[in-house]
Amino acid sequence: FLTPEQREWVEAQRAMLNLRPDVLLLRPRDAFGWRKKLDALVRSNEFEYFIGACIAVNVVVIGLEYDGMDDDMATTLNWVNVAFVAVFTAEILLKLLAHRTRFFLIGWNRFDFAIVVVSIVAVIVNFSVTNAPDLTFVRILRFLRLLRIVRLIKKARRVRVLVETLWYSLPSIGNIALLIVIVYVVFAVVGVQVFSNVDTSTERSRFLDDQFFNFHSFLSTMQLLFIFTTNEKWSDAMYDTMVSEPYCSEAAGTCGSQAAPLYFMSFTVVAAFVMTNLFLAII
Repeated sequence: FLTPEQREWVEAQRAMLNLRPDVLLLRPRDAFGWRKKLDALVRSNEFEYFIGACIAVNVVVIGLEYDGMDDDMATTLNWVNVAFVAVFTAEILLKLLAHRTRFFLIGWNRFDFAIVVVSIVAVIVNFSVTNAPDLTFVRILRFLRLLRIVRLIKKARRVRVLVETLWYSLPSIGNIALLIVIVYVVFAVVGVQVFSNVDTSTERSRFLDDQFFNFHSFLSTMQLLFIFTTNEKWSDAMYDTMVSEPYCSEAAGTCGSQAAPLYFMSFTVVAAFVMTNLFLAII
């Protein structure tokens, strides 16, 4: 996925940004040897493959849930999720028994522990509260369970390299993002000043309206600019802002401007092409 030069750059960024030494979980020492056996178990490839498979299947099961499913299916999926929560809880307990407090020295372990706690809370609430699936709190907990799939990145080396590349590019991405925001703000202010009074409620309008998509405010204009960045609807919006009589009133100042193409085409070139490609080049 990466050229030798890009890989060298990633390694240099890792060396600079990750100066602290990695925390290693030393193999436990105990008189009876049971902690050593647990440590060997949780470190084994077979154990990791099993947990990884459980994570993948659990994500698929969560994806099977939908609004309005019958009670039998909902009950089945709930119990399947309970089984997966039990598996992941057992994993955490085994690692805690093997490594004790040193378990929390590893960032991935803290992440796993937090997800397991969230999953347990979701199960308790789901079985103890009436109409729990309809509660916003429970929906949020269900969403947080999906974060467990992030663990698979740790196992997929090529994907992990891509994620690390993105992570080490964040400082440069922040600079480009700030520049993009400045461009958006400038075009948004210009758009409000020039097109806020244009009548877009006529039958001639292809895209703009008086309710959602218009230049009436800074926020609505920012929303439009984001849509235009995807190269969608900008030509229709340009057509709408060039409205002329009899669809508007020159006296009332509700007609558009023939200079609209300059605004829309310049934004498309600067934001959609130049800035977006520059952003991707940094990554």
